[in-house]
Amino acid sequence: MQLRNREAIVETVRSALEESGLEPERLKLEITESQEISHEMIETVQALKRLGCWVAIDDFGTGYSSLMELNSFPVDYVKLDRSFIKEIGGPDEKKERQALNMIRAVVSLVDVFNLIPIVEGVETLYQLTTCTDAGINLVQGFYFSKPLEEKAVHAFLCQNFGE
Repeated sequence: MQLRNREAIVETVRSALEESGLEPERLKLEITESQEISHEMIETVQALKRLGCWVAIDDFGTGYSSLMELNSFPVDYVKLDRSFIKEIGGPDEKKERQALNMIRAVVSLVDVFNLIPIVEGVETLYQLTTCTDAGINLVQGFYFSKPLEEKAVHAFLCQNFGE
């Protein structure tokens, strides 16, 4: 819905960047793949990218994106929904093989469009290794951490990555 009101969302992002001092290239905005992509949405994303932000399609593969829309939508990242990885390491070898084939196919597809894949829902080392073996360098999931309260994020980062 926010993408339909280009002026408001672009001004909100611009203000947030100015107030925070965050460099625009460090901001990655996510758009959930939940509806058909309109010309209006494309123009809004282009305006956000002109600010210097990165844009990702979230939950890719669960919504309405067609290949033509993916080709014309000016995004940088494609986040594969956790449903792509949940069978990896599961008890059903056939489902695991199908999931792996699907991941490889999507990685090949997004590579054609010069997009960067991110896999959501990684919960085990085996799933992580499977992703990296498939050429995916960006993942997120409970394997790394459960969602944290704002106060706990700093401690988590210091503990795992140093000051």
